[in-house]
Amino acid sequence: MLVVAQFSNFEVARLTPVFMTVDGNDGTQKAVEAIGRTGRGNFLMMDGVVHAGFNYVDPREVFARTGIPVIVFQRRLPDVLAVYSALERHFEDWEERWKKLNELSNFEKGDAEEFFFAAYGIASEKAKKIIARSLIVSDYPEQLRQARAIAKALGKFMELRLRGPVK
Repeated sequence: MLVVAQFSNFEVARLTPVFMTVDGNDGTQKAVEAIGRTGRGNFLMMDGVVHAGFNYVDPREVFARTGIPVIVFQRRLPDVLAVYSALERHFEDWEERWKKLNELSNFEKGDAEEFFFAAYGIASEKAKKIIARSLIVSDYPEQLRQARAIAKALGKFMELRLRGPVK
């Protein structure tokens, strides 16, 4: 699950949960649809491009289809060999997925190499400043920290609902 959250002064103003197929290829479409439902914001910040297993959201396409700038944050760069190996072992279309993920791995270093990021539709320096100002209480931008906590809680709630009543 991905959560599209709109913030006003670091407070959650609106939430839209995005349910995408685990290991599917509908992440980009689902993100675009969620943005359409929540309305226009100043920018979209994502914690990486891979969600729900190996489903990915293409930030270039999200920007092209919505006009909303996209900032992709990465605390650390992924282990490329581990990703390659996992894709090769688990997916028939692993070469296509590998190619797409390679296209989306053009990350820049943030200040003092504390984070990595990619910016689409917004200047790199502006994106870097937004991230740096958002590192308030942890090493993750506040928006992503809160959205992650909400997504985790919603995921647990949905899991409990799917299991049915406790006997």
